[in-house]
Amino acid sequence: MSSDAGFETPKLNPRELIGLNFRNAAGLIKRSGGHVGQYFYRSSGKPRFTVIDVSTRPLADGTREYQLLLSGKNPVDYLPSLYQENPFLSNFLWIFQHMQYEQIQIMDSLHTYFIPEEAPVPFLYWMAGWFGMDPGKTGYSDDTIRALLQKGLSLFQWRGTSRGLSMYLKIITGLEPEIFENTFPQRDFVVLGERSVNDVIRNHTDSSVPYFTVHFPIGIQEFNQAEKSRIATIVEQEKPVHSMYYITFEKTERKKQKGILIGDDQIMF
Repeated sequence: MSSDAGFETPKLNPRELIGLNFRNAAGLIKRSGGHVGQYFYRSSGKPRFTVIDVSTRPLADGTREYQLLLSGKNPVDYLPSLYQENPFLSNFLWIFQHMQYEQIQIMDSLHTYFIPEEAPVPFLYWMAGWFGMDPGKTGYSDDTIRALLQKGLSLFQWRGTSRGLSMYLKIITGLEPEIFENTFPQRDFVVLGERSVNDVIRNHTDSSVPYFTVHFPIGIQEFNQAEKSRIATIVEQEKPVHSMYYITFEKTERKKQKGILIGDDQIMF
């Protein structure tokens, strides 16, 4: 068994692929951590796209590449026997048959294009546009796009709400932020010579403008600059257009000292 990010992947015996349909064999290879390389066709009495032979080679990243030989039907077989024995004609017709098989495989597996876990990357980016996502702008990885699309309907349903924004940020950062509506980030401070103030404070005079605070339960140093920019882009993109927002992070606990005011410019601790 091999391990990747804490998860074990099953070891695959190449002979196990023989007799499987190409799509099922490709899925098994992917789950084992391998890659499908080139694949060719050969005339065979087995059903179309059945794996009839396998070869492998190791790659530089430690994984294996699988080259598959699939069952097919050469158009030359439908010609008179005189032409069937011509190697050049047989190889020449395989070119066109191979092109046709590529299109047939796409049509046969078209439904998988709409499954985020299985969709090819070019179609994945196009599908992300249906939900207003711009992977190129935010720098999402392919795995992140797949995770977002799995929750696409829920995210679209709750877009513009604290619930939707929290779901979105949790997928991107792995952390579920707290969202406080109509609350300024600073909730407690001391004015010299006055008592502690815990009331909500606004930094603008127009009380009709709604605002909210997105608070992450870890320090800002845990995020690099690209991640912080991505968070800001998501909040700007997903918030109600007429609202303001603040993004805060957990601060290091500081030891508080009590002081006694004994003069206009003197404090005794």
